[in-house]
Amino acid sequence: MIEQKDIDLLFKIANFIHSRTSESIQDYKSNEKLIGYVVRYIINGQINAIWFDVEKLSERDLRFIFKHHKESKKQFFINHLDDFYRIGFKI
Repeated sequence: MIEQKDIDLLFKIANFIHSRTSESIQDYKSNEKLIGYVVRYIINGQINAIWFDVEKLSERDLRFIFKHHKESKKQFFINHLDDFYRIGFKI
C-alpha cells in the first residue's frame, strides 16, 4: 500500500517540476493526462499507485527525480505517453 511518506515524496518531486501542482489528490478516472495534480489509483480501498503528469522534463528535473526517488521503497516509474510523461510510485 502507498503510504503518506510516499505521497509526500511525490508532492516534493511534482512541486519541483511543476510549481503549480494542486495540493488536492485526484482519484483516477481515465488514462487522460491531468497536468498539475497528483492522481491516486485505488483498489479495494487501498492506494496502489500515485503519479503526476508533466508535458516536459529537463535535465535538471531528471537529476532531481533520480536523486530523490529512492527515498521510497515503492516501485518508481516514468512512462512516456503520447505527448506527456507520467511519473510516480506503485506497489
